[in-house]
Amino acid sequence: SLMAERLLRCTVFTPERTVLDQSADFVVLPLEDGEMGIARMHAPLMARLGAGVLRVRLGQMTSRFYVESGFAEVFDDKVVVLTHHIVPVQQLDAKAILAQMDAVKTHRAESADQQARKQQTLERLRIQLRLADRFAGK
Repeated sequence: SLMAERLLRCTVFTPERTVLDQSADFVVLPLEDGEMGIARMHAPLMARLGAGVLRVRLGQMTSRFYVESGFAEVFDDKVVVLTHHIVPVQQLDAKAILAQMDAVKTHRAESADQQARKQQTLERLRIQLRLADRFAGK
């Protein structure tokens, strides 16, 4: 149909399974240096994902997923996302995230490297907590 020809196809894979395979008007990718919106006819692109929200919009419906890293490829009106870690935002659990933050904070970093990793983990957990507060259960 004409409508189908005017849509993007967004597919999200983890090593275990296909998480999403749907048509979309617009996709927003969380990149390491900010978000990027993808509409039809977008130039081919390969990008590294950062921690943030992948948004997939179709009409009035927007699906939101927390992704932590991975890659996105855009070509021929297809958006293909490969990631190890993806969770629908409404499944994020604020209590569990807070418990994880406590565990990370109490863990002593022995080296500068461990300290940097600890800060990065806390930053990712803070992003998840903001999302959980905003979208959990909705």
